[in-house]
Amino acid sequence: MPEKTPIRVRGKRTATGAEKRPAGRKRKAVRDNSPAPSGSSAGTGSKKAVDGNPRKRKRHGRHLSRLEQLPTEILQAIFVHDPNPSLPAASPVLLSQLSGDHVYKSVTTTILMRTLGFSQGLMSQDVASKEDLAASTRLLNSKFMTWDFFKRWLQEQYDSHVPATSPPDQRQQDDCTEMWFTLGPSISLLPPKKLLVGPWTTEKSEFLFLLHSGTWDMITSDPISGELAYEGLAQAISECAGRAVLTLLHLRLRPTTEHLRLAVIDSGCDRGTVSSLADSGMTFLDRARWDRSTDAAPSHGAIPSDIDFFDPPLWSWADQARARGDENGEWLMDLLRKHGRAMGQDDHTAVLKHESA
Repeated sequence: MPEKTPIRVRGKRTATGAEKRPAGRKRKAVRDNSPAPSGSSAGTGSKKAVDGNPRKRKRHGRHLSRLEQLPTEILQAIFVHDPNPSLPAASPVLLSQLSGDHVYKSVTTTILMRTLGFSQGLMSQDVASKEDLAASTRLLNSKFMTWDFFKRWLQEQYDSHVPATSPPDQRQQDDCTEMWFTLGPSISLLPPKKLLVGPWTTEKSEFLFLLHSGTWDMITSDPISGELAYEGLAQAISECAGRAVLTLLHLRLRPTTEHLRLAVIDSGCDRGTVSSLADSGMTFLDRARWDRSTDAAPSHGAIPSDIDFFDPPLWSWADQARARGDENGEWLMDLLRKHGRAMGQDDHTAVLKHESA
């Protein structure tokens, strides 16, 4: 009977020597440590060996396009004359050439001026094109467009448009809001997306308050901007950013009972934030009554509130807060009761128990 071929079994200590023999192991390469022979032939052979290795490739420098080879002055002049926000993003070379405070101000003037001078009041006709409005919003969304930069640009534009006969003291006292309205921004100019979400700082809130001008409920007509605005409202409520909440509500967002719960139950019942959310429903109601009384067409603000001022979780939180001596409990009950009755909402049974207590 022929001898069987030994099989290697891993982990078996009683294996024979043939079973423990490594199978398929490569032999170690023997290195020649002797000095290389001198002469031109050795150098040529070494060079050929390196060049013949397919893994080693020579790295060549990136070839610049004809546009990137233009002088910076000419490239900036072209960009200012016909600004395209996609041009600086085309390559790092173009981005470095088209950067700088002077270029930013020139491009801002070229683009934004196409959407200024139309609105001298909320009833004026808006004739700015959709392309110009989209380009202006995209420009405002740029990284270089900070609140400090925009204020400096706005001051320069205001000084160049206000008559020189105006007293210097009066011109210095004008705030940014008055300067912006003096330039007549289009009421269809939507704020950039970066100003619709948090984290909320004082600069961002002031910038958004300035740019919202008279957009009214147009922010909700754009699905993306409207969704971001509601997301930003929830963030502003969580951060107790009262200025941001008030500004977002001016964009005609419709706060719901969930927003009021977030402000009261989850965020500690900041009175400024809660009052802004509650008063927004009263503002909508007052506008609707005014429109019906004057037989006028419904205004943009004539929208009923979606807040249930007799929501049981809100009243439960207020009752518990009053029981532990928190003044916000009694204050919140009075606010909910007043706004709920003004809106014509029915009192819940749970609320009647609190009122009788």
